[in-house]
This record gives sequence, structure tokens and C-alpha cells, in this order.
Amino acid sequence: MDQNDDKITLVINTKNEEKNIKDCILSAKDIVDEIIVVDMISNDKTIEIAEKLGAKVFKIKDYGYVEPAKNFALSKPTTKWTLVIDGDERLTKDLRSKIPQLVKDKKYDGFKFPFKNILLGKWIKHGMWWPDYHLRLFRTGYLNWPLKVHQEPNFSGRLFQLDPVEKNAVVHYN
Repeated sequence: MDQNDDKITLVINTKNEEKNIKDCILSAKDIVDEIIVVDMISNDKTIEIAEKLGAKVFKIKDYGYVEPAKNFALSKPTTKWTLVIDGDERLTKDLRSKIPQLVKDKKYDGFKFPFKNILLGKWIKHGMWWPDYHLRLFRTGYLNWPLKVHQEPNFSGRLFQLDPVEKNAVVHYN
């Protein structure tokens, strides 16, 4: 097995994420080999903070919605795996330790994580708020977003969905 097969790029799309970007990057920095931030004309310190934390920052126009920026961002990773999280999302310690193991397993091309949605400081465990699955870890090149707002991404490959337990969750601060 090639050592490069397990390398991961963290991809984050931003616009005015100054309050979130540091914690977002730090929640994943120790398990990724590359950090890509694609920014849609922030007018705060998002870019400065991301660059200080080692991110390669690409500035693009503000499309008014994120899907075109996400597709641009997906063209930038140089590793075999891509991990996509938003500025207001964090990997937990448990999930962070699990991700390197997931990419070593050659059975799957993508992984859906349950999302722990925090609204007004409270975990919303009812309705469609839990486990609220999202595909966020995948082989580079296996995913793209339709150019419509809030659509599920197009994915080609074998998919695995982690169990809906808190230790597998991405924390999303709404």
C-alpha cells in the first residue's frame, strides 16, 4: 500500500467565519495533511486566521450561495481523501481518532457522519435534527455538488454510514 493512500485534505468554504475558523481548523488539523480554505470575499479576519493556521487560501467571488464555491474547493486537494467541514462545525476527539482508521479501510469510498446540531446552546435530538447524516469524508474526485442550493451531493462509490452515536458525530453550531 502506498503511504499517500491515507493522506487527507481538509476543505472549508468560508465567508466571514472569523469567530469560527480557528476552532474549526484546530478540530481537524492533527489528522490532515493539507488544509484548503475557499473564501467568498470575507470582510473580517477569516483569511488571516486561516493562513496563520497553515491553510492554503483561495479567494473567489461571492456567488450568493456556497455550492459553486464547494465545487471549486473540491478541485484543489492533492491527497487521495477529502474531508469537508463548514466553519461552524467541529470534529469531536472520538471522530478525529476514527477518521484515519476509516481511510485505511479499502472497502469504502465515502463516509456519512451523524451531525450533532447545537441550536441556542442546546443539542437538538428530535425530529430530523438527529442524527442528520452528511457525507463529509470521501475519496478525492468522487463527489460534486449540484449547482442548486441545499441539494445532496452527487457521489459515485461505495458508501458507509457511521452509527448514530454521539462519539461518531460532527458537532454543528447552528
